[in-house]
Amino acid sequence: MPSTINFTVSPNQPIFTKESNLEFTFSAQGNPDPTLTLARKGRNETLTNAQAGHNETLTNVHEAVLSYKRDSLGCLDTGVYICSGQNFQGSVEHESGIGVRCPHQLSQSFTPPAVVDVIVGETVHTQIELYGFPEPTTLLLQRMTDTTNLTSSRRHVVSYTGKSPPFGLVRVTFSDTVMLDVANDSLTISNGVRDLVYSFFLNGGE
Repeated sequence: MPSTINFTVSPNQPIFTKESNLEFTFSAQGNPDPTLTLARKGRNETLTNAQAGHNETLTNVHEAVLSYKRDSLGCLDTGVYICSGQNFQGSVEHESGIGVRCPHQLSQSFTPPAVVDVIVGETVHTQIELYGFPEPTTLLLQRMTDTTNLTSSRRHVVSYTGKSPPFGLVRVTFSDTVMLDVANDSLTISNGVRDLVYSFFLNGGE
């Protein structure tokens, strides 16, 4: 298998601001010739690859070297990048996670409902898919008519589940609903960059 693998990130830091630039440089040495591949973890996405050539400065060692640049980073560049070096004897991997600070946004693959129907006395759920970095630090559910904080009620549960970075899922549960729950509500999601507000109407009857 490849004897060594080197993977560096420039600038050497885990968190970036939007529109900054990033470069991955990686190499693998081994005999027979190793092949290098750069991919995103959790996605069926190969970013680039390279085949080794003989390195005359290293005796009996073949080396693959590759650089990959990302200019003007965006929210969706957040994730874990995997560099793998392999030949027919085996493979080695190195992971590097980066985060691009940006406010949460609704995922374009899922449109959250503006109206959530419920029968009073029963339990109902609604959820939104979103992406951003870092993960939310505050989830606030409020009744819009009087700004009542519903998050502190035992009948209302708001939770966040991280998926493949930078994606996540926020789920809202109304348990043992009463007529007072039939109202316009807002969910504020904050990660310290900028708030995302999702508004919906809980529509129900007995």
